[in-house]
Amino acid sequence: MLEAAHQDAKRLAVDGVHPCYLIDYQLLHRFIYDQGRTLESLVEFWYLLEQQDITLIVGHGTFIEVLHRVQRSTKIHLPRVAGIESYEHFVDRLGVLSSFYDFNELLDTLIRKDRHHARAIKRLADVLQRKNIEYIWDLGARAGETLLDQQTYVNALDVLSSIRPSRKSVYPNAADAMNIADVAGLRSMSERGAYPGYCFMLTDTRPLLDERNWARDPHMDRTGYPSAVSRTPVAAIYSHLILPSDGATAGQVADNTVRLMYDAAEIEKELRSSAGYRGPISMGNDRWEDIAAEGRITPELIQQLGLLSRFVGDPVIAETQRMYDNSRRAMAIWSAQYGDRQAVESPLRLFDVILSLSRVLGQQDRPLSDLASFWQSVIERSADHAGDWWTLTYQRKGEGPDGVPYLEVERHRDFAIVRWPSSASLENVLAAFAAIFARHGIKHVVLLLGMECDVIKFDAELPVTPDEFQAGIREAEDGFARDGLGKPLWIRMNAEPFDLYADLFPSQPGLDPVLGICGTGLDFLHIRELYQATAQRFLFDSWFDAVLADAARDEWRP
Repeated sequence: MLEAAHQDAKRLAVDGVHPCYLIDYQLLHRFIYDQGRTLESLVEFWYLLEQQDITLIVGHGTFIEVLHRVQRSTKIHLPRVAGIESYEHFVDRLGVLSSFYDFNELLDTLIRKDRHHARAIKRLADVLQRKNIEYIWDLGARAGETLLDQQTYVNALDVLSSIRPSRKSVYPNAADAMNIADVAGLRSMSERGAYPGYCFMLTDTRPLLDERNWARDPHMDRTGYPSAVSRTPVAAIYSHLILPSDGATAGQVADNTVRLMYDAAEIEKELRSSAGYRGPISMGNDRWEDIAAEGRITPELIQQLGLLSRFVGDPVIAETQRMYDNSRRAMAIWSAQYGDRQAVESPLRLFDVILSLSRVLGQQDRPLSDLASFWQSVIERSADHAGDWWTLTYQRKGEGPDGVPYLEVERHRDFAIVRWPSSASLENVLAAFAAIFARHGIKHVVLLLGMECDVIKFDAELPVTPDEFQAGIREAEDGFARDGLGKPLWIRMNAEPFDLYADLFPSQPGLDPVLGICGTGLDFLHIRELYQATAQRFLFDSWFDAVLADAARDEWRP
């Protein structure tokens, strides 16, 4: 991803062009039907759709596949798609098809005729009518030329047919080859200065991403840029996060990506030269803060932490990792509805350990044995008074208002709410909730589950397993609607003396799922255990206790 972002920044600085993306139909199909083996890419695609400054293009092949798949799924006959599987019909009818159909009218007709697919078709219509969506034939009409590069089409079709010979007809390979040819045509326009974008095919389909097989763009080899045709959604997000809006600072961004690549190589060199790489080193089950406070951090480890902190402290690296983690977690929870358990692990908590230790190791005014006193050198508090309550936000110093907080505390007169961004799976959320209620001897709770289409209420006995959770959803869905209740968005468990809440699926792409506890007389130890089990970020125990003690001061009570 660093190399891809470097090339994008270089193109922006030299040629003044941003990346744009032609959408592979398979990605679009899985998005509208919530299907696919690489589920995290669907949330990443959702994020890209919401970015108005990213141009997404419907190519000739994608357009034909939309019509063909809609006909196959709904059994509604679309006469002009008939026979499109043959090579001759595909080429001959392409211009007629692209000028004949009005998407709004077509999709409205399909929604009325087949209610079973109505939800998916509505999502398809929403995608195709976005302001940042363009159509390849419109771009060609404005340029006064046909953007399809015929030689690229022939070459790509030959190679795709050789590596995917099991396809039932030439049609799917022909559609992908047509999109590849569109990418080549757009790049040719860009090279001549006639189009302000550098196009990639946006896909998560493995054969299309494997550039070794076929994807050598004949137009761009001579320009000094790598000629890869395809790009994954997560690579597109990284590029979007790192690129400036114009070319004025693009050179600095290109230089920064080079520095990051150098840092990554230097880190790898140091880690591969360490004793821990050559053989396992046992540090027992001690906590990181105990290791630091007792002076067991070696000079070699200090050097490695310094190198790592330069890399993981880069805001774009951290933001991209956060986006990637959130998308994987959301889709893991969604797929769990159908019995597919996916483990979700993230390095973000390790990022916090590295950055926190690096910060305190650089201070010589206090011994590390007094680690708890260092918390204010790493964490800063902001306070907002809303009239009836105080909201206290605790973040790493230097991250600014857009940074992800360690936690937030709302102080009301008679109760408090403590919440934080969560990275926990559904299984871990259910287990953590059951554990904190068990500490208070509570076995029965009221469970509320917010779905896309309704709120389900249960009387539950703890612990609730993921299988019981899914069984409850299926029972509630019986007789509801053919499309079901949709995704689980949030879960809440209510009992005396507190309530617990957790987001399961984001309401908007890029939002962090939040988990929290609301009640009176909250126990620091219990909240800390819940935080350790579910939080996206990491705090040393002593720092967490110090933050809660700061939030509990009388001055914050309304």
